[in-house]
Amino acid sequence: MYRRPHAPAAHHDEYKFVARTSLFGASNRDVRVTEKICMKYKKMLLVTLIFLVVISIIAIVRSKKLVTGNTLANSDTPQIAFIANNDLFLYDDASSRFIQLTQTQAVQCAAWSPDGRYLAFGYHAAKAGKEAADRVYRLDVTTGKLLSLTPDDGLGCQWLNWSPDGKTIACSTGYSEEGQIFLIQADGRGLQALTSGMMPSWSADGKRLIFIQIRETPTTNYDPAIAIIDIQTGTVSTLLDTDGYEAFPQWSPDGKLVAYYSSDTVPWGFAAKDQSPNLSLYVWDGESATFVSGEINERAFIHNVQPVWSANAPVLRSDNCEYDFTTGVSSCPGSPTAYATIFSPDGKHVLQFDQHPANVMCIIPPEANCVDFPQDWAEPTADMVIGWRPR
Repeated sequence: MYRRPHAPAAHHDEYKFVARTSLFGASNRDVRVTEKICMKYKKMLLVTLIFLVVISIIAIVRSKKLVTGNTLANSDTPQIAFIANNDLFLYDDASSRFIQLTQTQAVQCAAWSPDGRYLAFGYHAAKAGKEAADRVYRLDVTTGKLLSLTPDDGLGCQWLNWSPDGKTIACSTGYSEEGQIFLIQADGRGLQALTSGMMPSWSADGKRLIFIQIRETPTTNYDPAIAIIDIQTGTVSTLLDTDGYEAFPQWSPDGKLVAYYSSDTVPWGFAAKDQSPNLSLYVWDGESATFVSGEINERAFIHNVQPVWSANAPVLRSDNCEYDFTTGVSSCPGSPTAYATIFSPDGKHVLQFDQHPANVMCIIPPEANCVDFPQDWAEPTADMVIGWRPR
């Protein structure tokens, strides 16, 4: 009977390893080579882990530099978000304070989450003269925590819109035939390229997006049409194609009507600076378009003021006026010089940004409660209106 020689105690474990490997034909030299390879990969793994930790620390430091740390809990009093001097601000009506949320000088666009907890915003590095990649961030307004939702290679969003369930954000990347629509997971776990187009807006059930489809023709490279895409299947269908230039399509809550702006010239941002669009408001019922108003302030387009439907009635609010499609009555409670007007979700208040006689923001009615923009701002006005905080 074969008896294994006794190995010294100090080398007992090593001996067992060598003996075991020898059964499979491996020599001591093979074992030493294997150990060296294992050690090499261990070092590579350690270096990789250190690199990832350093990258994470840099990302955290960078994120902290982008936000001010100011927070504001949601409340029953009006809170309004807007972009000024290329940064995010909140106005709190209860304290009559302007609260700066970011310090980037590079905020391109933003949108509230349905529950009013988060603001998603597009960071456009070129605005601040920086070489960093464009990104989309999610800011928790209550805690101040910032989360990057897009990868390092950059995704410059010009338009953001949250899905009704708050899980997905639709993003469009440009105001041209090169514009693309992406779906971004609101928890930062990924994104998906959807289709070409811009200005996406969700249906109430979150299953479809209505958007502006840009096409090229023999006479122009900007021929917009209103289209719909089914999120699950990716099927795109053209809803409306006219001789005008459409923008900001918005579904009514029941999905039966679509409000949109139309212009007889290429909208601001596409045209030469000496061209100002004549904006009109229309409603499409599936068969024909109804003209609602031809006196829409051109600055409504510039400042991202899209038509807004009432949550529980066929009432459309746009620019300075309100249109009731049940009674046929319209009213214009706001200032005719206001460049941006947004009705509150319950329809009881109107938020207006006005430049005459001074740069002010007003909440009306019952009486106009107006506040001046801080004079120490480089441009004491709002670049873009985000709107009332949901609650």
